[in-house]
Amino acid sequence: MGPSDAPSPCCAGGPLRNAPAWLLEDAKGLFHATIRDAWAPDGADGFVYSVDWDGKPIVRERVRWPIVEAMGTAYALYTLTGDSQYEEWYQKWWDYCIKYLMDYEMVPGGKSWTPITK
Repeated sequence: MGPSDAPSPCCAGGPLRNAPAWLLEDAKGLFHATIRDAWAPDGADGFVYSVDWDGKPIVRERVRWPIVEAMGTAYALYTLTGDSQYEEWYQKWWDYCIKYLMDYEMVPGGKSWTPITK
């Protein structure tokens, strides 16, 4: 499922539709800066954990939550603008999540097959 298939409780007709124009432009700028600086800066897909003020990676480890936030932003920008580049990024990141982040070894009820021990 991509952004065009999902309901839009926060964007379509929501409060962001009435936001000042500068807010949308700033959101798009931050989105593109994030891709430029934090998505695969070393050639390996994934968002690095943090970058400095010049956009250089500080912590290069990939964690799960930044990509989820990026997908939400791509979805919101696609919904607000209709620009297909945001849908394409959303889909790219969704595919990445399916390949690298999904836990397919769950039993019914959402528990892990492997017990977690300390």
